[in-house]
Amino acid sequence: MGPVLYDMTPGVEMKPYLREIDLAVGRNLRTIRRSRGLSQRQVAEAIGVTMQQFQKYETAANRLSVSRMLLVADVLNAHPSEIIGGTFEAALAESKQIHMQIIADSIEADPKRTVRALIDLFQGLANRGAG
Repeated sequence: MGPVLYDMTPGVEMKPYLREIDLAVGRNLRTIRRSRGLSQRQVAEAIGVTMQQFQKYETAANRLSVSRMLLVADVLNAHPSEIIGGTFEAALAESKQIHMQIIADSIEADPKRTVRALIDLFQGLANRGAG
């Protein structure tokens, strides 16, 4: 299973890098739409939402579902990867960097405990693989 990028528990704030993904997708939508010479109203009507709703997609006030994104991509004659851009990969890279920093901080704070935890982890993995 891949990394968990966000917690959907009500009241839990979204991770900052996910917000950046939404903002980048909105910017990409706007750029592609403008390059096609289409108004927000034209795209909104074509995908069956109000202009205000489409405007919220472009400003990341509302998140764009995958099914809606596929519909928008079709209307804009664009590949979904153009809308997403490299934002997902960038967010994963940033997430990995954050996790590596947490590990480094943990090692610095209590190296003996960290080494013990790593040994336990590796032994557990070895036992799991042997069974």
